[in-house]
Amino acid sequence: AWYAIANQDYDQAIAQCRAILERYPDDTEVAGRLSTLLMGESRLDEARDVALRAYNADPRNPSIINTLGGTYSLLGRHADAISMLHQYVALSPGDANAHDSLGLAYQWAGRYQDAVAAYTKAIELNPDFEVPIIHLGNVYYQLGRYRDAIRQYERFIALGDFDQEIARGYGSIAMVHLARGNHALAQAAARRSEAADDTHVLSFLIAAERGDRAAATALWRSAERRDAGRGAGTSRRWAEYLRGRYAQLTGRTDEALAHYRATLRQSPLTYSMESLEEVLGQGYLQLGRLDEAVVEFERVLGINPNYARARLGLAQALERRGDRARARVEYELFLNIWRDADADAPLLVTAKRRLAALSGGRLKARTGDE
Repeated sequence: AWYAIANQDYDQAIAQCRAILERYPDDTEVAGRLSTLLMGESRLDEARDVALRAYNADPRNPSIINTLGGTYSLLGRHADAISMLHQYVALSPGDANAHDSLGLAYQWAGRYQDAVAAYTKAIELNPDFEVPIIHLGNVYYQLGRYRDAIRQYERFIALGDFDQEIARGYGSIAMVHLARGNHALAQAAARRSEAADDTHVLSFLIAAERGDRAAATALWRSAERRDAGRGAGTSRRWAEYLRGRYAQLTGRTDEALAHYRATLRQSPLTYSMESLEEVLGQGYLQLGRLDEAVVEFERVLGINPNYARARLGLAQALERRGDRARARVEYELFLNIWRDADADAPLLVTAKRRLAALSGGRLKARTGDE
C-alpha cells in the first residue's frame, strides 16, 4: 500500500488497505489511512463510513477522531465536525495539531473568530509548527485582511524547510497581491514560488486576470499538475477550475461551466486560502445568467453563511436582476463580514460604492425625485 502511495497509485493503495482490513478489521491505523486516501479521491461518504467504524471500535483514538472530524467537515456537517474535533482537543489539549484541526472545522463553517482563536492557540503551543500559521493567514485573506495575511505567510516561509512549503508561502502572497489588483507584485511573488516548485498555476492565473490569452495559453497546460498530499492524493478542484478558467478566457462558455460543475464534485479545499466553492456562481454572474447565479450563491451560503465572496456575488447578481432591496441587504451583510478588512481592499471598495448608490436611489425615491 505504501509503495502504491509513493507512486501516486491511489486506487491500488485503497485496494491494498481494504484487503488488510478484511483480514484485520480492528486495525485502526490502516482504517485511518484508508479514510484519508478516500478523502483524497473525493469519495467522502466512503471515507466517513470507514472512519466511523474505526471510531466505534476505538473511540479514544485521537488520530481516528481527527480523521472522522475531517470527513464530517468536508461533507458540510459542521456541528458533527466541531463536536468531534472538540473531543480531539479534550484528549490531547497540548497537541497543536488538535487545535489546528478544530480551527479548520470552524473556518469552513464560517465561524472565523473561533477559527482565529483555535489557530492562535495552536501557535502558542508550538510556535514552530508552520501549519496553523498558514491557516491563520488564510482566514485573514478570506476576511479581506490582506496585510495581516501576508505577515502570516512571511512567517510561514521563514519556518519552511522544504521547497513545497516555500512555494506555498510565496504562492499565497501572490494570490493576495492578485486580489488587491497589483499584478506586478503578484508576478514577483509568483516567480519566487515557481522557482521553488516547478509549476505555473500562479502565472497562468495572473495572465488570465489580465485577459492575456497568449500568455495564458502558453502557461495553462504546464499549470496542470496534481500534487501529492501527506500519504494520499489531493482534491482535483484546482485542475478542474484551471480548465474552466482557460475555457472561459477563450470563449468556450459551455465547456467552462462544465468544468466549474466538475470542480464542485471534488472535495472542498478547506485547508486552502481558496476553497473554489463559489466558482460556478461567479461563472454564471460573469455570463449574465443571473437567476442561476443567485441559486448557486445561495447554495454556497447554505454551507457557509459568512462566505464573503459568495455573499458579495449574490448582492451583485440581485442588483443586476433589479432586486434592489435584497441587494442592499446582501451588500450590508458582506460589509459586516469584512468589517475588519483593509480599507483599500478592492472588493470592500466596490461593495461600499454599490451600497451607497443603492441607498442614494432609495432616498431619492422617498423624496419623489426618482
